[in-house]
Amino acid sequence: MMRGMTFKEFQEVVAFSQKYHAFALWLTDEQVKERNKKYFQMHGAFGSHGMNIKYIDSIYDSRDQMIWSITFRQGRYGWRFASNHYTVLNPPPTNWKYGSLYDLCMAFLKGEFKPKKEFEIDIDG
Repeated sequence: MMRGMTFKEFQEVVAFSQKYHAFALWLTDEQVKERNKKYFQMHGAFGSHGMNIKYIDSIYDSRDQMIWSITFRQGRYGWRFASNHYTVLNPPPTNWKYGSLYDLCMAFLKGEFKPKKEFEIDIDG
């Protein structure tokens, strides 16, 4: 199981998301070049609008004071990542390299991790 996310890490995830993937974001060509130079894994695939993330939901556990689940939503659709997504009964893929929820979320936001259907959500479905 992955480690959860601290508040400080959550703030970094939100700041990065706001800068590069905010709802109704419009980056200039120069800003897109700067982003792609800094985070080359993005390959420009997100274009001028990023992922158009409107809402970021988190679930906090007061027992260990960690955030254990994050959902990035564009409205109705989005992606959910949780520290308990993979378990002993549902082990991660053999090439899994993320030891914390923070690492996974940042890899997702930088375009280094392409989530499979199992991470997608539809709040109406």
